[in-house]
Amino acid sequence: MRDDLENHRRALTWLLEQGRVHEACDIAWGLLLFWFIRGHGAEGLRWYEQILDTPSLSAADESRALVGACLMLYAQGNVVRPRAMLTRAILLAGQSGDRVVGAQAHVLFGHVEHGSGNRVAALEQFAHGLEAFRSLDTPWGTGSALGGTAGVRLAMGDTSEAERLLREATDALRGVGPWFLTPVLCYRGVAAVSRGEADLAIGLMKESLGYIRVLNDRFSFVHALLPLAAGAMLKGDDEWAARVLGASAAVSSSSGARVAIAVVQDLKNRTEQLVRERLGPQQWERAYLEGASCSIDSLLDDIDGALVSP
Repeated sequence: MRDDLENHRRALTWLLEQGRVHEACDIAWGLLLFWFIRGHGAEGLRWYEQILDTPSLSAADESRALVGACLMLYAQGNVVRPRAMLTRAILLAGQSGDRVVGAQAHVLFGHVEHGSGNRVAALEQFAHGLEAFRSLDTPWGTGSALGGTAGVRLAMGDTSEAERLLREATDALRGVGPWFLTPVLCYRGVAAVSRGEADLAIGLMKESLGYIRVLNDRFSFVHALLPLAAGAMLKGDDEWAARVLGASAAVSSSSGARVAIAVVQDLKNRTEQLVRERLGPQQWERAYLEGASCSIDSLLDDIDGALVSP
């Protein structure tokens, strides 16, 4: 997709100029995960908004464009604008009979509500998405809904239920593809940190970074580094934790990917506060800036060194 991206851009431009919005929507929908994973949220949002600005959209096309736009907004940390848009997307998907888009809208709405601090509403949205994806026998959607539910349970302090859901999500996602596992691994890392299991958290993020390197996944990269930093802090290596936080901030700045998941953002805030206090301003600043140039390979080398050290 990356190598052919300019052709897709030209095709989208021409189709929209010709008023062939349905075909443009098909292409934009096909690019959904590419834009999301590779940190092209701002570009993806522009295309979906152009589609939504077209008069006389069908219910099916409008619901897909709304979900696409909301996912791009969520990738940039925006959990305000998507609320009304997702409500309409769910209504339109029901009218058009597109159960997959409706289920996706519910799961995304769950993440938006979680990011907004509305935990009960998030659980309700994830439950709707889970029911729909199970009825459709769609493993990636089922696993995603279970993972999202687990994240809310973590935020509510119900670690045992969260871990049960994460095991169920992992089982559902076996054989689906590595990208869908990265959010589950992130949540498992958060849970491990909450139990004080630094090596487990670091090992889980090593697995996640392996997938992220293959996919060049900037969105998951920003997230995975936060449980890793917390694990480094638990092991007493505050300089490493600061470097990892610096790496996460650098990727976020270059790609526009932001952390909207409340339980992950809370972990990041706690880790940064403690590491800053323990290092002091000068040592923190030096290590944090060093992290901006860290590659995945260097991070994996650091992990290997940390896991074999006594």
